Amino acid sequence: MALVKYLVPVLVLSGLTGCSVDDPTLQGKPGLSLSDPLPEKQAVAYNENRNLLWGDLHVHTSLSYDSYGMGVRILPDDAYH
Repeated sequence: MALVKYLVPVLVLSGLTGCSVDDPTLQGKPGLSLSDPLPEKQAVAYNENRNLLWGDLHVHTSLSYDSYGMGVRILPDDAYH
């Protein structure tokens, strides 16, 4: 019980001091604003076997741990059809 009495305040204080407002990753890049247009991207040449597809064409198979847990039972061969 004595360990818990001292451990809880130490954990709370370390958590509070670990959060810093001066973290540079929390701030945007200098000189950019939300109203700036996005830079143009070059189109990637079509390759039937190597294009990464997202959205409706992005399919998880039963070999994926998280998908299997959600009830997905298709195999990689099924995903190509």
